[in-house]
Amino acid sequence: MPGHERFKHLRWQALGDGLTETLLLLRGELQRDAAHIGLVESYRSKIGASFAAINAEMAELDRVPFGLGHIALVCAIGQLDFRFGGSRWREAFPRMASWFAGLAERASIVATVAKDDGPQGGTDTTAFLDFTKIS
Repeated sequence: MPGHERFKHLRWQALGDGLTETLLLLRGELQRDAAHIGLVESYRSKIGASFAAINAEMAELDRVPFGLGHIALVCAIGQLDFRFGGSRWREAFPRMASWFAGLAERASIVATVAKDDGPQGGTDTTAFLDFTKIS
């Protein structure tokens, strides 16, 4: 892999890892008895900005061969689908939704998709994020 493509993948990996971490932090905060609204809004803003950044990279993500950066982004979006399934991100980012759907058909991704392993209790966060309302 040429050096410039390697650095693109490393940047996408950092973006995907940061998005996953933010999603996990938001979920944890929402599970608290009294979530800190300022912190929740900060996470929501970061998630929206991350999706806008990924969306801006769609042409390049399509062009560059599948690699580490794609994996990190697919994992992050998969975490969003798993924990915030009502986010409506596909409506807000149709090109990204099409890209994700194509990658989601890969055998390696099908085999590792997150699955709910039973009741965990806590707050239902599936509809908390709504990308049609995040600017």
